Amino acid sequence: MKYRPLTELDAEAYRSIRFEALQTAPEAFASSYEEEKELPVDAFKARLKGEDSVTFGMFDGESLVGVTTLLIETKQKLRHRAMLVAMYVSPQKGEKGSAKL
Repeated sequence: MKYRPLTELDAEAYRSIRFEALQTAPEAFASSYEEEKELPVDAFKARLKGEDSVTFGMFDGESLVGVTTLLIETKQKLRHRAMLVAMYVSPQKGEKGSAKL
């Protein structure tokens, strides 16, 4: 497995795994598949180049099989803090312990 921050070039793969996550584990996310299913790829490109977050991808070869987002606090005094959100690993990979650190 390889891990790296996602870029705009990963937007299509990110959109696909995000939709999978929203359908597979809807209780784990604030958004729903119904709210996001019509969003264009450009909306996901914008998410991936946000200044207050970084989304990391877990790759099995060339396939994106897991994601998690780090939200960075926006207030000046809190910019040293971040929160890990929206973690998802495809069930086939999660069952093998891929999400363990």
